[in-house]
Amino acid sequence: MKVSVIGLGRLGLPMACFYASKGHEVVGIDVNEKILNLINDGKCPINETGLDRLMKQVDITATANYETMLGSEIIFILVATPSDEDDKFDNKYVVNVVDTICEVYKDKSEKPLIVLTSTVMPGSCAEVFKPKLDLVFEDTDLCYNPEFVALGDVLKGMANPDSILIGESSKKAGDRLVEFYSSLLFEKEPPICRMNLWNAELAKLSLNVALTMKITYANTIADLCEEIPQGNVDVVTNFVGLDSRIGNKYLKGGMASGGVCLPRDVRAMVAFGEGYDLDLLIQRDMDLVNSTRAIHIGNRIEEILDGIEEPIISIFGLTFKPNTPEVIESTSIALAQYLSELYKVKVYDPMGLYGAIKYLDNKVEYHDTPHQCVKNTDLCIIATAWEEFKRLYPNWYKKLMRTPNVYDCWRIYDKKNFDEQRVNYYAVGLSNH
Repeated sequence: MKVSVIGLGRLGLPMACFYASKGHEVVGIDVNEKILNLINDGKCPINETGLDRLMKQVDITATANYETMLGSEIIFILVATPSDEDDKFDNKYVVNVVDTICEVYKDKSEKPLIVLTSTVMPGSCAEVFKPKLDLVFEDTDLCYNPEFVALGDVLKGMANPDSILIGESSKKAGDRLVEFYSSLLFEKEPPICRMNLWNAELAKLSLNVALTMKITYANTIADLCEEIPQGNVDVVTNFVGLDSRIGNKYLKGGMASGGVCLPRDVRAMVAFGEGYDLDLLIQRDMDLVNSTRAIHIGNRIEEILDGIEEPIISIFGLTFKPNTPEVIESTSIALAQYLSELYKVKVYDPMGLYGAIKYLDNKVEYHDTPHQCVKNTDLCIIATAWEEFKRLYPNWYKKLMRTPNVYDCWRIYDKKNFDEQRVNYYAVGLSNH
């Protein structure tokens, strides 16, 4: 089957390669010449687990020429939908793509299935995109089919989806997309949830809001555990997660939710509710709690450093999660910004230093190794739980630091080991008492 993927970004390129690995003829279309040149030179433009290796195993066409999509049975659209000043998703890039598709197909008899994967506000497909497409295709076969994958594990998520969400303009459109998915031969057959376009667009937002609520809830438990004798957030959340109605995934106290999806989707749902004069208080308050998470953690760090003359801080990890260079909406970045106003701050991240410069500029010192970063500092913050940090031992910190204090936002270490080596160990969700 010939498939076109418009937008070769952090999701589009992995998707194109994944579909090609399943035997489909894939055309990838993008307007970014730098990305196209890298792909056509056999180089991977994106830091994503396994993508470089997969690119070497498959053959895809990467081009800026929209005419190459002619003959496609399915056209997937994965272009950016940035948030506007009202926190709603801006459809301008999708509209540009839709207009171009209409221009290419206006004199053709072909009728490909159009599938939108980009996140949009509810009502976009039915009220904005389909009316435009219907001018060329009459009753367009249009589906809304967002991906639910995590950066750093995109290919793994595509191969093992928990579920597949399909918003369909008609049963015929949905049937065409289901037939395509049957060709992908998933390791475990996922449930396919079909609904109308409006419900699907709202369902996408709703799922990410639910995940954010879980993260926020776990963080409030962590805050409470810090105040009670021998409090331990993992003990509490592990019990709560045993209930099948709740589950343990995402129920781990630490940093706030981050990345390109969860925070934006929460704000978009609030904005969507406002359009119907609904004040979504829970979502609004949740966003406030998450946006002030860095200040909350920063205040505790100030207490730890009280009494140390001109303290120097090292921060390990700037990305919002491990295995990705993404620093958008990262609590680690927000924490570095906050602390840099008060102290000298040194930072290290395996993949996120380049992206962090945009946000931190010259407010901090950038280092290429953990050794350089932690040397002669008074507090080291484990802000992102990268695997390489888990291999560092108490004595390593003790030998390099001026004052051996470690603050672990994810409890990747065993406090007992640090106590035995007389290294002060603090953590999010562990009692102050």
